[in-house]
Order: sequence, then C-alpha cells, then structure tokens
Amino acid sequence: MQFPQVLTARVHLTGSDAIRNITLNGPITTFIGPNGSGKTQLLRALRDPLRNLIENAQSDSPLNKRVRFLSAGRMGMLEQYRSNYDGHRQQPRYDHAVYGTRQDSTRRLNYETLLGDFHTLSLKPDVLVKVRERLRKLFGRDIRLKWDAGNLKADFVSIEQKISYGSAREASGLMHLAGLLAALYDDDVGALIIDEPEVSLHPQLQAFLMREIRSVAGIPTNENNKKLILLSTHSTEFIGIQRVSDIPHFIFCESIHQDLVQVEKEAEVLQSKKIAELVSRIGQEHRLALFSKSPLLVEGPSDAIISGFLCNKFDIHIEAGGSQILPVIGKGEFPTVVKFLRLLGKSPVILADADAFVDSLDVLSLFLNSQTADEVAAGLGAGSARELIKKIREDFLSHADNHFGLIEELAKSTLYWKQGEAESDPDPQKVHRRAAFSAMFSHNPDELPEVWRKMRTRLETALNILEGEGCFILRRGAIESYYSESSGTGTTGKPYAASEEVLRMEGASDNEIAEKYDDLIRALKYSAQTAALNESSLIRDQVLAIVGPIVARLRQSEHIDLNEFSQTMLGDAATIYSLSVNDGVLVVSLTSRILELSAFPLKFDIEKDPVDEIGKQIEM
Repeated sequence: MQFPQVLTARVHLTGSDAIRNITLNGPITTFIGPNGSGKTQLLRALRDPLRNLIENAQSDSPLNKRVRFLSAGRMGMLEQYRSNYDGHRQQPRYDHAVYGTRQDSTRRLNYETLLGDFHTLSLKPDVLVKVRERLRKLFGRDIRLKWDAGNLKADFVSIEQKISYGSAREASGLMHLAGLLAALYDDDVGALIIDEPEVSLHPQLQAFLMREIRSVAGIPTNENNKKLILLSTHSTEFIGIQRVSDIPHFIFCESIHQDLVQVEKEAEVLQSKKIAELVSRIGQEHRLALFSKSPLLVEGPSDAIISGFLCNKFDIHIEAGGSQILPVIGKGEFPTVVKFLRLLGKSPVILADADAFVDSLDVLSLFLNSQTADEVAAGLGAGSARELIKKIREDFLSHADNHFGLIEELAKSTLYWKQGEAESDPDPQKVHRRAAFSAMFSHNPDELPEVWRKMRTRLETALNILEGEGCFILRRGAIESYYSESSGTGTTGKPYAASEEVLRMEGASDNEIAEKYDDLIRALKYSAQTAALNESSLIRDQVLAIVGPIVARLRQSEHIDLNEFSQTMLGDAATIYSLSVNDGVLVVSLTSRILELSAFPLKFDIEKDPVDEIGKQIEM
C-alpha cells in the first residue's frame, strides 16, 4: 500500500445519495466540522471502501486485518449500569455491569461500543498487558477481567488506595481510554475509525491518546500492528498541524449537503513561505478557528477582550453562529491568515485598525474580488468595487496631504496623533493621514469642515462595501480610541487597559455602550450570522392563540373561565399565563419564574384588534 489512496463513499441523504471522495495522504486522516455536518455518516460510509483497500493492500498474500468503527456513543449499553437510566431506581446498578457472553466475543470487531474492546482485553493477553501498564503507571489504576456465570466482568483497582471496585464505578474517561487503547493495540484491526475520540476525556488524556494514536498509525501488514486511522473531532488536542505538509491530512465538513474541503498535497499555496511560517507557530486560537466557518480575526488580545465582553453584553452568540474570535499579531499578518483559512474552506472576517485602510491596499484587496461588491459599486457608477474603493482612498490621501490644516485641531486629539508625538522619529505624512481618518469618525459630521464632511460621506460608502464582504475597519482608529479617557493604556499594557475598560463598561448603560462600540458590534453580528435570541416570538404566538378567541367571546358578553379556556387551547403551556378582565381590558400575566419578559403583563382592549395590540407591546 502506498499513499495517496482515494476512497469513494456513498453517503445516504434524505431522498437521495451523495458521492464523496476523500484522499488518504497518510496513515492518519482527521475530519473536522460542526455538529450536524455529516461527519458520522461519512465515517460510516467509508467502512466498505476501507475494507476494499485493506483486502487489496498486500499482493503476495491476503491481509488478515479488519476495519473497526467506534461510535461517539461507545459507552452504549454499559450506561445502564452507570446511571438511573429508566427513572425507577434510587441509584445505578454499579455492581451488575457485564460485558456479554463468550459467544459475544466472536463479534467483538463488529461492536461499535466498548463492549467489543473489553472482549479484546479478555482474549488478547498482550493487549491487556499494554493497557494495564499504561493505566498503572500513568493513572494509578489497574484493570482485571474475569468470567462469572458465563458473563464477562471487569474490575478496576486503585493502586494508591489498594481497593477494587466494579468497572461501572470508574470514571467514564478512564473507561473510554481503556477501550480506545485496546482498539488501538489490537493487531486484528488494520483500519480504525473513531468518531470523536475526545468524548469524556480530560484534555491531558486527549493529548496522551493522540500520542498513542500516532504510535500505531502506519501501513498495515501481516507482520506489524500498524493501522490506518480515521477520526472526527471537536478537540484541538487532535489537531496535529505542525507543518504545511500536515494540512492535506485534514478534511473539512461544513454541511452534509456540501462537498468536502481537502487541500491537495501539491497545492501551490502550500509552497508559500509565509503560510509555512504561520503553520509552524500555529497556536491554540488558530486551532480553535479551524472548527469555525467564519472566524473573526482581530488585532491582538485587547480587541479580543473587548469583543468577548460585547458578545456577552448583547447576546451575540458568535461561537454558536459558526465563528471564533482569533487574535493575530498586527495587520501585517491578516493577508497570510486569511489566505490560510480560505485554503481550508473558511470565510474569515476581519476587524482591523483604521491604519489597515489608510496605509495600504493589502488588507482591503483580500475582500474586493467579489461579484456582490462589484454590483454595489456598479450601482454607484463605478466599474468595480476595487476601482471605486481605490479611487476614494486616493482622494482621501490627497485630502490628508493638502487640506490637513482644516482638520488639524480635531486630529491632534486622536490617539494616532499622540502616538506619533511619542515616537522618536515619526513619519509626519503617515501620522497626518491616520489622525485625519480617525478625527473624521471620532466627531459628529457637523463638527467637520465641509470638505472633510464630504470626504467622510465618501469614505462611509467604501467602508460599507467592505463590511458587506466581511472587512470591518475601526473607524475611530485602534481599539484604544474607543475607551473612556480613564481607560488609557498608560504604562500598564494594552490587555490590562482593555480589562479596565470592560470594568468601566459594566456600569454603563446598554445604549451608551452600543453607541460607542457600534463598529465592533456590527462586526460581531456579521460574524455570528445568527438571529438574536428572542423568546418573545414564541410567547407572542401562544398569547395570540388564546387572546383572539377570548376577545371574540368577551365581545359577545359570554361568561368564560379564562384560565380553563386557555388550558383547552394551549394544554400544559397555558400554566405559564394567568388571565383576568378588568374594566373591559383583558390582562395576560406571566407566572413563570424562568422567563424574563419586561412586556408583561399584556393588556388588550376588548374592542380593539388583539394583533395590533400585541404588536405594540411585544417587540419582535
């Protein structure tokens, strides 16, 4: 067997099937994607192609190896001994845990759960030795297996406390680890598929397991215990990208209905020195970004601190929306990181300081090859978005060079100007340009000279086009330009100053924060791409379902038990409402201690349309 090897899988979709091709560029292939992206179905569909590959792997003699699939729910039926699974018992049946009969041992490689792996431990003393040694030396545990009345049982031993106990009482992480190690060391397995190996494992256990996976990964033969490993994961501990040559070993899944993204081994972009340098120092934040569809790149930890606070403050669920805040080291790294993430099928968004617009077109150009942007520009009479934004930027630079005196007084109050004064050898032209840009957006338009007010309007056109493509510019300058005066960076460092600003904002009103940080909030909402949570929408439908019929009956002067009627209409959902009538007004109160909706109690004039009335009282 040699790499690469192409596998073709038929994935069953609702109403149709889809053909997915993947390339094994080495012994370990890792699938990454959000929940519901079809990773599990794809892994299952790859079992048959892997069997064919294994069967034809050794030309001189048949390869006596099997393909094993371990599901994410591999605890399986063992969970009945670890939990009150049916609600009929006060505590789990810890001491009744069994792993099947001797007849079940013949099917151990068909099991998708740990049952098969404990049978492997009972049948293969060499595998048991390897597992026991690791449990003993690394985790202070031992494992013993025995047959009792025809059933396989397992006990764990705490070496330090010198006590033995049934396996169902052991931590689920160590149960998973013992089973996974047994599957890895089993020389009857030539290809092992693991769906979410991180399940129940502490990060340190995950890191240990990944090392063990690497130790057995290889081309299987009848003379070795190497095996092909396919795994899907949501954990950074299983992301082993250390050099650009590792990238083709990863497959990115966004949706079960979309094609997979896998970088070809010969891809030209992998020859880039900048990409190679980035990959060589890839950190935890970059690895987390690999799990997101639209990572938000920000300039450093200060921007990340402020952005995180704003997400919490305004319920912007950026991670749930498929994004991840990723700090980079200055705007100079934006082009490389953006190209790298796009290579992996991501759609990165950036939040950059104003100098990313003022100093050059390098960052802006990343977002100007777009048909939608060109259509917007065409509506404004330009040939393309690139042409329009380049022209507006050039005109701004000309203004900054030729009309700076008109805005100088305002510019001197900006952070860019103060930073320039603090430099030993500042570039006056660069300082003027940056300070002029920041001054325009740090003051109301009516405070600007006319020539600069018009320039601001044109710049807003350019910036709005860029934002539509995922490129957001901090219009007031750097993140520190948005802080209150008492939150300046001083000598304490930028991250500390950002933390101080967060403390100050905790005492400010939502409106004040939203107005000051509008540039960041737009970027965060764009990245999240999810609607804001609003329980009022569901409540509104329920209230209308009962208020309409009740109002109709009250208009006929019919006597009606309001709460009984609502129970008839809504069933158990009616218990969160209390209804009453007072002087021709129907009052709907909320009895729930869980829902917090300021609009309640709702009041409906019986003579008016309830749909109009509820629209005035509950904002959607």
